[in-house]
Amino acid sequence: IRVVKSRIYDTMVLLLIMLNTFFLGIQVQHAAESTGKPPYHYEEPQAIIVTELVFFVLFVIEWSMRVSAYGAAFFRGEDSGWNIFDSTIVLFMVLEQLEKLFEGSNMPLSQVAALRMLRAVRVIRAVRMFYALRFLSGLRVLLQTVVIALKSMI
Repeated sequence: IRVVKSRIYDTMVLLLIMLNTFFLGIQVQHAAESTGKPPYHYEEPQAIIVTELVFFVLFVIEWSMRVSAYGAAFFRGEDSGWNIFDSTIVLFMVLEQLEKLFEGSNMPLSQVAALRMLRAVRVIRAVRMFYALRFLSGLRVLLQTVVIALKSMI
């Protein structure tokens, strides 16, 4: 539990979330640029697939460490709302990886389509960054200031 509660651990998780958010942006941009090109079927490059799998494994490990450290209190403590949100995101990540695993199989099309719809939920993973920012109050204040300044410019 000491590892999970340490400042270093929080900082590493924040960095992981920020890198993942950045990666999601790159992934979406690549897909948007590639979709209109023949043969009109987008296939993710191997580098994106591997990077996404690495993030998946790291997030599952991070989530597992917190659940094992806190036990049932993980879902009942002061951060239970964020922890449930986090658990939901990890569940969707697991389902997405299962969808990719069964994509070429003989699974009924309706089940594959339902799993494929989960991909739309991926953007929600970026919301985790706001949870992580609570650990760095100075950075959060700076981010809020930048957001307010940008709003006034628009």
